[in-house]
Amino acid sequence: MMTSYALLVSLGIMSPGPGFVHTATHSINASKWSTFKVVFGLATANLLISTVGSLGLGSFLSEPRVRTLITITGCIYLTFVAYKLLVSSQKSPTGINKEASFISSFMIQISNIKAILFITSAVTISMNTAHSLQMTILFPIITFSISFIWYGFVGIIFQVQKFSDFLKTKVWIINKIASFVIIYMIIRLISSETFVF
Repeated sequence: MMTSYALLVSLGIMSPGPGFVHTATHSINASKWSTFKVVFGLATANLLISTVGSLGLGSFLSEPRVRTLITITGCIYLTFVAYKLLVSSQKSPTGINKEASFISSFMIQISNIKAILFITSAVTISMNTAHSLQMTILFPIITFSISFIWYGFVGIIFQVQKFSDFLKTKVWIINKIASFVIIYMIIRLISSETFVF
């Protein structure tokens, strides 16, 4: 059961989304410590989301009004991130203060309705087969570990010297592409959601 949960969560976390884009664009020019904070923020948000699912609060997040509120908040925040990437200069690749990297990555993930619904659903499906205190504790730990390893791997790849040196010369265009990718994700999210007020 743990293996199937780990595989399911791995597939969801490894699918490209705002967290991946944020980690990649931030890692190109940022220090290892700053990249660590981004990775830790994303993994911590996933830990919180899976804890909510483990405690049985996933159905609350699926309630139409709550889902609408999270979707609108997430779209507004992602629009802000896309705007900062779009207007950023080559000297500031992410357009975000390096001290705020934990908070910015945490906010990106915690306001990502697709991540919330996927992780809480994966937890709920797995918990339905065997609900115990051990599972309630282990599922969030597994989710955090997989998130930390995956986003850490992405951060390390984008900081490999030759790869990073090549990308540093292309930061301006990478930021613009990342901005448009985030805008595309926002449009897809809005078009696929049913809003309830």
